[in-house]
Amino acid sequence: MKKILISLAILSHNITGLSAQSIQSFSPPTGNAGEMINVTITGQSTIFQQGTDVIQLTNGSAIVSPVQSTFVNDSLIQSVFAFNKDQPTGYYNLSIHKNGGTTLYLNNCFNLSADPTIASVVSANPSSSAQGSAVTLTIAGINTNFGTSGAPTTVWLQQGSVQINGSNIIVVDSVTIQAQFTFTYGNPVGSYDVHIYNLLDGSVSDAGGFLLNTGPSVPTIVSCLPNSGTQGEFLTVSISGQNTIFQQGTDVIKLTNGTTVLSPQQSTFVNDSLIQSLFVFSSTNPTGYYSLSIQKGGIYTLNLNNCFYLNPDPTPPSIISITPSLADQGTMQTITISGLHTNFDHVGTTTTVSLKQGTYQIFPSSTVIIDSVTIQVQCAFTYGCPTGLYNIYVTNTLDGSLILTGGFTLNAGSGAPTITLVSPNIGVMGQTLTVSITGQNTVFEQGTDNVNLSQGGTYIYPNNLSFLSTTLMNATFNFSTSLPAGYYNVNITGDDLITLANGFNLMAPNCSALYAIVPDTMILHHYYFINNASGIPPLVYWWSWGDGTYDSIAYPSHIYSAAGNYTICLDITDSIGCTNSYCDTSYLQKSPNSIISVDVIPPGPAGINIYECSGQIKIYPNPATNNITIESPQQAIIEMLNIQGQLIKILTANSYKTNIDVSAFPKGMYVVKVKTEKGIKIKKLIKE
Repeated sequence: MKKILISLAILSHNITGLSAQSIQSFSPPTGNAGEMINVTITGQSTIFQQGTDVIQLTNGSAIVSPVQSTFVNDSLIQSVFAFNKDQPTGYYNLSIHKNGGTTLYLNNCFNLSADPTIASVVSANPSSSAQGSAVTLTIAGINTNFGTSGAPTTVWLQQGSVQINGSNIIVVDSVTIQAQFTFTYGNPVGSYDVHIYNLLDGSVSDAGGFLLNTGPSVPTIVSCLPNSGTQGEFLTVSISGQNTIFQQGTDVIKLTNGTTVLSPQQSTFVNDSLIQSLFVFSSTNPTGYYSLSIQKGGIYTLNLNNCFYLNPDPTPPSIISITPSLADQGTMQTITISGLHTNFDHVGTTTTVSLKQGTYQIFPSSTVIIDSVTIQVQCAFTYGCPTGLYNIYVTNTLDGSLILTGGFTLNAGSGAPTITLVSPNIGVMGQTLTVSITGQNTVFEQGTDNVNLSQGGTYIYPNNLSFLSTTLMNATFNFSTSLPAGYYNVNITGDDLITLANGFNLMAPNCSALYAIVPDTMILHHYYFINNASGIPPLVYWWSWGDGTYDSIAYPSHIYSAAGNYTICLDITDSIGCTNSYCDTSYLQKSPNSIISVDVIPPGPAGINIYECSGQIKIYPNPATNNITIESPQQAIIEMLNIQGQLIKILTANSYKTNIDVSAFPKGMYVVKVKTEKGIKIKKLIKE
């Protein structure tokens, strides 16, 4: 290898002011093809950067990049270029592409001359071999640079478009190289050009330097047995070979008849010369002769022409009826399809059904195979399905694709699909809410329909969607606090687009800790605190009684030992983090030798006196273990709440006495509300 090493001294100048970046020099300015040249590049006002700057020499469309570069400092680069005979001679321009889009140029800075000693390949030993063999070729060159460029050398044989690549390449010296070749029976016989490429020599070759002869043991397919079959059957075919090495996982087996290609469902490779393959011949596969092919790992293919004959099915399958044969838009129908000589339930087959009108298809939501000649499917016919005649398609492996032309009619529905109810239709930002959507003339279907809430360009999609019937679905939404408040359209998308304009109202978070203090008109020094707190349940309560004591339940009771002014505060936090506080400073009176008692109760209906009928309504025993009795002279609605304020039981009492079983209730305190037309009684009950 010829090397030219040139050192360049860099003079540093102190320059006042700003100077544009530029390349000052490229040295040496000349070289020959077939050389590895160390060059020095200097710049002015530059900031050369390793890893980002891209260096190139260009001559027309030819581009030469350095084998390696060392960035010495901001204005000095040392690069190694390799030039070979394939690159054009003449002047080259230098470019350095900077990160950020800037490119520095130095035109006509290097002149490449022709290689005075042209590299060539003179021989390959051995110069011939046969198919089915593996050989190591020793290739000799003249004026070559094998292994000296620092880059790998590649070796291959070429015959027209056929290329055989060498492997396990060993460089013996600069003019000798060894490469291993494996010749299959798929490689065509005849002369091959010997090719070698590396950075300094470029591409060198010896035309016709190697001859590949026919192998002594040509692999062939001898037979496939049985050599005939019938449409509509599974058939195991034994394939025998001679001089073959059949391989599981790489060999690809096919039977072909014109454009029809059949692959086996499974194959067992018994040994190097025997394969047993299971083929399925459907009733729609063309009859006649089939040719067998085995692709050997994509390298070559073995063929046995016209080795198998497929006979027609003596009892061809067909669809004979569909019941019912018509339906209306907006309905869900169970349809029974009957066949003749069909194989709907055959082991190893999967039967599919579809209804087609032109390019439009309806697929069943469920398919049940009754027996070999009967299928039941359930189809949703939405208002998006076009009316008119549909062809029925039934497809499986053995029967092929069966068609009943015009076998089904879809009529126009009696009414357009609509959304009739959204419940609840109000939500709060930060809330997770399940919304029930009820439709009329709808066919809600899992996997087809979806739901969203829209306001302008804002869309809210559910995290979960469940279909309870063709007219009822539940959608669970997470309403983030970043969503805009206001009314949203409720949209159901699928085959139909159904919209309920302004069907849902999303509100900003709002909660209240408000309560009211009401003296008991029946019992002296007893006060009712009516808990009017609101928010997204469950609520967290914190009662501060103003005497240094606290409670954290919805309906506590409290006793004061002395009269006086007390600042009583309620703090609440709802399930989405909304907080609120309310305080009331009241003077609580008491007589000597008495106590002040407070009971927090839920609010009663507006306009009903909470205390008017309290003497007429009795609730006993209290405490209770198994049952309680409620006496009311009027018809009453009875509600029971736990101490967290959650409703756990509600019933209507039509008789004077009503017994309620509370044996299954956990021990603790409960609130009983008895509402009549004359008033309401609220009492705390202890369950033991």
